[in-house]
Amino acid sequence: MPPSSAGALAPLPYPVAVVDCETTGLSSEDEILELAVVLLDAQLRVETTWTSLIRPAGGVGATHIHGIREEDVAQAPSFRGVAGELASLLDGRLLAAHWARFDARFLAQECARFHVKLPSHESWTLCTCEHARTVFPDLDSHSLARCAEHCGIEHQYRHSALGDALATAELLRALHQRVPFDCHALHPLPWAELVGSVQPAEAPLSRYAWTHGGSCE
Repeated sequence: MPPSSAGALAPLPYPVAVVDCETTGLSSEDEILELAVVLLDAQLRVETTWTSLIRPAGGVGATHIHGIREEDVAQAPSFRGVAGELASLLDGRLLAAHWARFDARFLAQECARFHVKLPSHESWTLCTCEHARTVFPDLDSHSLARCAEHCGIEHQYRHSALGDALATAELLRALHQRVPFDCHALHPLPWAELVGSVQPAEAPLSRYAWTHGGSCE
């Protein structure tokens, strides 16, 4: 997929992987149910996207929020099954998310299930929620939906991992244009070294016939 054609920004020191997780709940016992990654170059232009439903060990949780049913994930890969492919996407990149500590915590919880320990998220993540509080201190809410609306960003398919990740990628760029992110203390994790050898590999399964720039069916 070709990079987006938007104007250049002051580049970050590393390319970025914008990540969004839909989960079965909020506790340490809950699991990732859907995962999306939007890869950006160092000037925050979209390179490609990836998404998959994830089959949890337990139930799917709050279907009324994320819209995912038990039957949707019955044939989906486990997190372990996509961990190697995910590692190849994230390797060498900073991870960005809206409320990054949440997504990083769930990635860490899933990795811990196969005995991979991730370091504290502060050293390898960018958080659009925290940065939005700096850029827009008087905004009535710093939710992804409200920040996107404030910046004139179309936020389609809310509470789908790819819809939220695409909106976060645009928000990241909009915030960086206003107040550049300070990345001097950040370094990408060696994902390929940490997770890349995890087996077995399973094919990802999207809930949509959807690619960046296409339609959600």
